[in-house]
Amino acid sequence: MGDSGSSSLLDEPLYAAKAGDVLKTPVFLNQNYLVIGVNKRTEADLTEGLDFIKSSIKTDIFISEFGQEEGLRVRAESDPQVIAALNQLSKAKELAENAKKILAQRAAAQQANR
Repeated sequence: MGDSGSSSLLDEPLYAAKAGDVLKTPVFLNQNYLVIGVNKRTEADLTEGLDFIKSSIKTDIFISEFGQEEGLRVRAESDPQVIAALNQLSKAKELAENAKKILAQRAAAQQANR
């Protein structure tokens, strides 16, 4: 398997398929057999959704092999929104600490004015 969790058993026939083709061999994924057909295909279509497709396949494989929690962890590791949110956590922590300092300063100022 490659980094994405897909394999040449799926990649090669899928990329070789033309519009109207149906893969002759069903693909077994997450305890299900899938019959894959191609409606219309362009290179842009293949590359546009490729990361999502590979991530979904990898997630499904991890869920079937290691369970739901592990599969969702793998999905989160490659989810652009999760990655962006994790990158913002340090900023959120900094803002929360600054807010606490400001509130403490205000409380101290109010105590001094009494």
